[in-house]
Amino acid sequence: MLLFRKCTRALPSQYAPLVQFQYLRSWRYYSGANSINHPQLPSDDTNTALDRGTDVSGETNPSSGTAGACGQKMAPVNDQFIVLDPQETGLLPKRGETGRSWRKDREHSSRGRFDIRDVTSHKPAKRQDREKVTARDLLDALERNGEKMLREEKRSASDEETVGAIDNMRPDQASLQMSPERFEQLRKALAKSFSYTQLKLYASKRYGLKKTNETKKAFVTKVMQECWKCKVDKAISKKDDLIIKRTIDLSQKDMYLLLMTDDGRILQNLARTGASIAAAFTENKLIIRASKSLATYIEASIASILNSIQSSRMSLHEFAKDHTAVHDPRNSQYSPEQLLTMVCRECSVHQEKYPEADGLVALSALSQEKLAAARQLLLWALDYKPEVTTDTIFCGVENDQITYAKYPVSDPEWFNWLARKTQWFRLQRVEHRLSPDTTSSATPPSPAVPEHAIDKVYDYCMSQHAGNVAEIHNHATKASVLRVSLGQVLTDESGRRQMFQPQAPYMNPKLLQLPLYYPVESPHDYYSVDQHDYFLQLRYAPVLSATGFQHNLPPLELWFTLGEHNRVERHTVRCINRLAERSVMLQLPSSPVDCRVTLERVSEMVPPNDEASHEWLLTHQPALQQYLERIVPALDRQLRGRTLNVGLPDPLQLDVALAGSPPAPVPYRFVSMAHHRVLSLRYMDKYRVQLSTVTGGPAGGKHSELDVIPDAVPDRTAFAQLIADVSKLL
Repeated sequence: MLLFRKCTRALPSQYAPLVQFQYLRSWRYYSGANSINHPQLPSDDTNTALDRGTDVSGETNPSSGTAGACGQKMAPVNDQFIVLDPQETGLLPKRGETGRSWRKDREHSSRGRFDIRDVTSHKPAKRQDREKVTARDLLDALERNGEKMLREEKRSASDEETVGAIDNMRPDQASLQMSPERFEQLRKALAKSFSYTQLKLYASKRYGLKKTNETKKAFVTKVMQECWKCKVDKAISKKDDLIIKRTIDLSQKDMYLLLMTDDGRILQNLARTGASIAAAFTENKLIIRASKSLATYIEASIASILNSIQSSRMSLHEFAKDHTAVHDPRNSQYSPEQLLTMVCRECSVHQEKYPEADGLVALSALSQEKLAAARQLLLWALDYKPEVTTDTIFCGVENDQITYAKYPVSDPEWFNWLARKTQWFRLQRVEHRLSPDTTSSATPPSPAVPEHAIDKVYDYCMSQHAGNVAEIHNHATKASVLRVSLGQVLTDESGRRQMFQPQAPYMNPKLLQLPLYYPVESPHDYYSVDQHDYFLQLRYAPVLSATGFQHNLPPLELWFTLGEHNRVERHTVRCINRLAERSVMLQLPSSPVDCRVTLERVSEMVPPNDEASHEWLLTHQPALQQYLERIVPALDRQLRGRTLNVGLPDPLQLDVALAGSPPAPVPYRFVSMAHHRVLSLRYMDKYRVQLSTVTGGPAGGKHSELDVIPDAVPDRTAFAQLIADVSKLL
């Protein structure tokens, strides 16, 4: 019956009667001693599977009812066979096919069209066998998908892309002499990856080869020998230049660090050596295609890189509690777990949670500096600012919101790394184009800041509201400063979150006409002497566990004056505690910019402008003096390399005296760093205008600031005049 099945599949449909006759003569069913029962012949349109040839002598087909009398035909038990037409057999070549391709695909087409196995004997595979995927299956799937993408690329790629792709397969100058095996491997790769038309296009555009009637194999050889100057050297062993494939098994942590560190630059640099590197994420494998020596070099390089992984443990809940204000009325947008996830993605740090301890995580990175940067950005994201209170006043038409629209911010480089993750908008009045006859009848513009808003701003800033931070009693001096800043009041898409982004008006002619705050001796100094002042600002947050979480200590800032070549002058240090900051954002949709009024109360731990500051620090703050000696060289290196906001030595110890207690050391952790370039101008002979450019590095962004500062904190009348004078700059 195996022979019969093979003949049935091979014969065309016009030989079906002969097949049926042979089938009839070869099968007999006996119902008695001298009686012969023949099976019932199927019709020509039968489309079932072939019979396995089971002998059913003396048995009755259950589907045909009771056995008949002597001489009655009985149907076989398994009458499963088919009759194929000429097209289904795969014997006839398709129109336009060559004999070689027809013979090559005949067996595949005939087998792939029908399944001729016995249905009753087919058993489904076990579930675990179907779901089990081995590494070999993964590599085969990658190769199949790659070949499929190449075939699609052949149809969709432009001529320039095709020429560039072929040219990328050309060996470098040092590899033009190759072994015979490598020559044949490269020839097959070219022939398999590109069509004959694409190869002729490449040879014509790059090397000016004319059309030829050679076969594809001969043409590929011609391109390699005449265009690329490839030469076969039998003295070269195939072990030296033959492309091989190696697979490196990695852990999930190793794969994450290799792909995420510096946006995958590690693997990109290794691929520049001429190797092909593919990453299988689900299997945590690296697939390398290169020569044996190059593959060995890449394996050794990856092993050396992974050996430099640094790890440390951190209690996330304790860290967040140390730097979260006590009785903080603000609602955080993100949880500490969400902040840590964003920080790890920003700093290329891998985190792993310990299930046995809640909040305990293990951080891993390729250097200790990245771990320090991750802790710094996490502290930055916690945003410890208990001294800040903010209000917003809308200076527009409340019941006419249809005349305003939200416009997205065009430059995200103004923001720090955390604010960039939100889309910000500014509310602005929609300007309608007026016709010439209605220009004269247009209503005059209203004042930028209404009078009733000025009184609200003054009362809010000057109110003696109990602060949320503890008073420090061992300070050297205290001061209060009021300033008006220009910028933009921004809201998120939902309108629930607001922020003020300082921004100086671009090329304002009124600013360009203002004189310098400190007059110069000679007009020549305007062009020969830099009139800007340069400062370096360092922000720190206290560790609240040092006080038993009883008080909110004020944040700390260190300011340094920068000398020539951006060198930090240590004797100019100013140690400032931010005691209170009350600000009101004035939203002016009818003006190009908004403004913010801020009243700050600060205290300084080191006497300003004291020539004997070194001796004073040794006497009153020796830990601060030692800290300055450690960080000043590091700051100089960062400023020379323009790498701001890099982790500094932790922590800073400062002796702080609270109410009813002697001075005790309190640790402070580094948060951020900013470089200020300040130009001081004089406005109306009574205000100081500071035009600043603030640079915080890749994490801090870059923006400009314009602050109008009076000589002293004004009263209500002088404050109203200050707002009116600032409105003239809008």
